[in-house]
Order: sequence, then C-alpha cells, then structure tokens
Amino acid sequence: MCEITGPPMDHDASVLCVSYSPDGIMLSSGSSDHTIKIWDVGTRRAQATLRGHADEVAAVAYSPVGNVLASGSHDRTIRLWDASSGSLLKTLDGHALAVTCLTYVDAARIASGSLAGTILLWDAVTGSIQKELRSHNDDVWSLASARTGTFLASASRDERVLLWDVNTGEVRATCNGHTDDVWCVAVSPDDQTLASSSSDETIRLWDVVSGKALVTWRGHNDAVCCVAFSPDGKTLASGSFDRTIVLWDILTERVKATLQGHRRGVFSLKFSPDGKVLASGSTDRTIRLWNVDNGEHWEPPRTDIPKHHIC
Repeated sequence: MCEITGPPMDHDASVLCVSYSPDGIMLSSGSSDHTIKIWDVGTRRAQATLRGHADEVAAVAYSPVGNVLASGSHDRTIRLWDASSGSLLKTLDGHALAVTCLTYVDAARIASGSLAGTILLWDAVTGSIQKELRSHNDDVWSLASARTGTFLASASRDERVLLWDVNTGEVRATCNGHTDDVWCVAVSPDDQTLASSSSDETIRLWDVVSGKALVTWRGHNDAVCCVAFSPDGKTLASGSFDRTIVLWDILTERVKATLQGHRRGVFSLKFSPDGKVLASGSTDRTIRLWNVDNGEHWEPPRTDIPKHHIC
C-alpha cells in the first residue's frame, strides 16, 4: 500500500534550508522571505514563525540535544533561538559578509561560513569567536561536521572541498576534482566518507582520511545543490536545479529512485532521524516530505507560483 506523508509546506519565497530536530518531531526551515518556520511534522502545521533577520535565512541547525535552533543569514548574523518557545537567546555578529552555512560541531561549538571565504568557530554558550579558519579563495557554501566533532568539511565556490582539524584549525586534507562551484558537503554517519555536490552536475564521494576521490556520480542535468546521507549510511540523496531528487544506493553505486514534484530547483535536503522521511526545500517556496520507501508525496494544486525563475 502506498503511504502518503502529507502536503507540502510553504514560505513566501524560496526555501533555502531545512533541519529536523533530533527527536524528529519538528522541522525547521529558512527562507528568502527572511523568516524561519518551525513545523510540527505530524500535523504539517507551522508552530512558530521566527522573525528578526534582515535578509534571507540561508542556514538552520538544531543543537545536538535540540533545545536551541541556530540560524544564519545574509544579514551577516547568526541567531540562537529557544527551540521550544521561539524566543531569541543570542545574536552572534562577526562575519564581514553574508552567512551562507552553519553547523553544530558539538554541543559547545558552532561553525559558520560566509561569502568572505572564511569559517568562524563560535562558543555556542557565550557567543564568542574561538577561531577563524582561512584557506578558501572564494565563497564558502556549505559546512558539515563529523559526529565525533573532530573534523569539519567545507565546500566553496573555489571548486575545492577542505577537511579541517577543528581543534587546531588546520587543513588536514584537500579534495580536488570538481570543475565548478561546490555547493554542498555531507559526512556519512560513520565519519568515514564525505559527499559533495557541484555546479559541474556531479556528486563525488571522498575518503575522509586521505581526501582521495572514491567515485563520481552523474545523474542530474543541472547544478547539484545539496546532498544528504540517510541515518543508516546506505542511501545518499541529491537535489538539483533540474528540479529532481535522486536517491543513490551507496553499496551498489546505482540510482534507487528519482523523485519529481518540485517546480523549481531543490536547494536543501534532510533525512528524518529514523530515516523514513526525506524533507526537501525548493526555490518553488515549498517544503515536501517524501516517503523514502516509495518516493511518493501529495500536493494540493497551486496557482500563485510567479512566472519568473530565481535560480
């Protein structure tokens, strides 16, 4: 029997990022409309709309225990919110240009990247800057942290993926091979493999220790904006400006399914903690929830999509 996970959820502009709470009950989304929405996954209703950023919200991430939600914006700030009440806890100000990405390294540290090509490590409690990481030659688009909190991966417009030692702030490996902007990086659940996606229309897997390329996949016909590992590490999802999501079998290196439904580019992907549902955010202003087993969703008809294309 076909299981339907529910209708899409909406912002007033492009959805740039999505993040599940650690318990999988809530889903947060950030948008070009300058807001963050916190959704009840079960009812698919917005429980709160967080306002305060003065520009588009490019990144959202829950703390490891789920009590704090961090957001990064093109207004150059990071805001920390109480995940339950939605109240603002702290504003972190230190980037010279737009904040494009962020991730919790562990419960005590946050890493953020910007259009200045820099990465800042923050004390998640005090909001002070611990380190500034410099090696990229252009915009930093994506960050991903090891579950152990020992290393950080970054993706940049300079076509490189870098692996950083979080404690020393030094680059421990450089992954070369992409021939255009690298949009996204993701670390496998066992911290052994890194996935990256690029405007060169490829997905690449890398060995975390050596930084050497393991495999290159081609399954999209436009820039690949985002990648996400399933919690069991057996599946990689990729989203593209070609409006599709591809599910890859890590073991066989073959396509398991191609998910279609978004009317514009897919900009963000996140698996639920139990791995049963995949959330996708798109420049068509919607968030969709996909049943990973059958790849189906339901959507009500929409007639208010503007004709201009922003991606």
